[in-house]
Amino acid sequence: MLALLEESGSTILVKALQAVELQRAMTAVGLVSMFEAALQSALGVEHGFSAARAVLQAGGHAKLEEDFADLLLAINVLKHGAGRSYSELLARRDELPFKVRAEGEFFEEGDVSELDFLVRADDEFFHYCAALVDEVATKVRTLKPEVVL
Repeated sequence: MLALLEESGSTILVKALQAVELQRAMTAVGLVSMFEAALQSALGVEHGFSAARAVLQAGGHAKLEEDFADLLLAINVLKHGAGRSYSELLARRDELPFKVRAEGEFFEEGDVSELDFLVRADDEFFHYCAALVDEVATKVRTLKPEVVL
């Protein structure tokens, strides 16, 4: 579809690309939200993310916990836009494995299909999100074998 867009800026192609990016963002938000519900149930806690992060820290996986915390901030930005989470990510955006843009900037100048997201919800972000959720789930299961997650 991207090749077609290079030849034509027709509305239908632009809207199709926007729909794909929106779908990626919604799927990533949904995946992380469902993961929190699974953590709450498996760990028997009210705040699944906090509990999982504590398990990772206690197990000596500080880097994974930090990466997970950054992902949670990115998901908050996709859900809510600018705010505290966005400010934290923006201050460190060059260090992150996903793209965060300043308000008024573009991820790609001239991309007419770009949505007004502050975190780029592209394939790379979605795959990173899924892989990180899987890694966190695996580590929590390893560190707490009694947990069925």
